[in-house]
Amino acid sequence: LLDLSYDQKFLQGTEKAIKIGENLLKSLKSSKDKALLYYFLANAHSDKHKMESYKTEETIWAWESPYLEKPLLYLRQAILEPGFNELSRYRKAQIFTNLGNMLISIGRSLEAIEYWDQALLRIVGFPMALGNKGVALAAIANVIYDLGHRCILYHFAKISLEEGLRSLL
Repeated sequence: LLDLSYDQKFLQGTEKAIKIGENLLKSLKSSKDKALLYYFLANAHSDKHKMESYKTEETIWAWESPYLEKPLLYLRQAILEPGFNELSRYRKAQIFTNLGNMLISIGRSLEAIEYWDQALLRIVGFPMALGNKGVALAAIANVIYDLGHRCILYHFAKISLEEGLRSLL
């Protein structure tokens, strides 16, 4: 329901998926299942944000957004859930990557890089983590006044981006 709703840009379907997921969360016994459901709820709220957030000037510049807060909360809950350790390496990498992606969107670049690095510890060469890390390092380099430091950051950004591209081939 979640994937189909997002593919079709059907907001009511995404809202229904969120309602089902939040109700299901109350009855789950398995910690692994809870960790997985937190991940999907984060994705659902993120999808809802993408479908709704850019409708008005007010929502674009809103200081607080439940559509950003909820994915952050659910991804952190997924990681903190004891059953997180039972998830596949791939799913853990996805969760860490998505959390990094959310953090960069609110200006927390250094913390985002730490989560992408966590994803890369699970799966060496995980393309999305490498690509996002490279883009973030380049963005940080753009605002560094010291040319030497800037060059070092660009160097590591290039390495990360190239590795990410190689992983896709």
